[in-house]
Amino acid sequence: MIYIVLVCSYSLGETDRFDSFGSILATICFMAFFVLMFYVRGRREDYENKEELERQKKNQENLQSYTDKIVSLYNEVRGFRHDFAGMVTSLSLSIDSGDLEEIKAIHRDVLETANSHLGAEKFTIFELNNIGDNALRSVLMDKAIKAEEYGLNLTLDIKDYIGRLPIQMLDLVRMTNIIFDNALEGAYDSYSKEVVISVIDLPNRYVIVVKNSRKRGELRYEDVYEIGYSTKGRHRGLGLPTVKKIIDNYENILLDTEITKDFFTQVISIEKEGIF
Repeated sequence: MIYIVLVCSYSLGETDRFDSFGSILATICFMAFFVLMFYVRGRREDYENKEELERQKKNQENLQSYTDKIVSLYNEVRGFRHDFAGMVTSLSLSIDSGDLEEIKAIHRDVLETANSHLGAEKFTIFELNNIGDNALRSVLMDKAIKAEEYGLNLTLDIKDYIGRLPIQMLDLVRMTNIIFDNALEGAYDSYSKEVVISVIDLPNRYVIVVKNSRKRGELRYEDVYEIGYSTKGRHRGLGLPTVKKIIDNYENILLDTEITKDFFTQVISIEKEGIF
């Protein structure tokens, strides 16, 4: 609109009769343009501040839930430590008596059961301690809590310490939120309800692998990244195209998708070059 008015003012300025009017009109347009720019900038800052406050609020809620979960697991491990002393005593008595059958029974019914219990998926939440990137840890924390609410079997495999990822924080949060949410939703609709999230530190890159069980049925790679396509119905399907758009802005990030009969896997590869 400002451009059209400027063209009109220029045309009027070419006419002697409207020369001064055209100049005044052009000046008003320039002033309106700058006022508009300051207004847009102010709105953008307000939006970013609001987003930051919402993110901090969400982080605080997630942190509280995470703390409660850690305390609960700690109490469980603490109780097991007390029981473990009794297991060792029983095993020692059986060894001293030379009762091989009793030793086998204790190993089968007690030690193997305890080992299976301690290796359960719920204890993998401790793996979040290896995430040094606050944005990624916050997203993973949120999804771990959501997975428990959905009744999903979430396994976190983060054996390496993961530092600051070379990607803008907002882009990282948006991208991982979409991919993790898709994994949870896909697993929720499946029979086995499994989600595995691995974060790996390689010499020259970070790799994030998100694998979820999925409902049986045809799913083509071409459809997944098509705007508007979704297995959840109409007016969805904007997630993965958004992820692809974010990744297209980075030369150091690649996304690979693998679709099998039972699983859907996303692999994000982030080169370490250009870490800031």
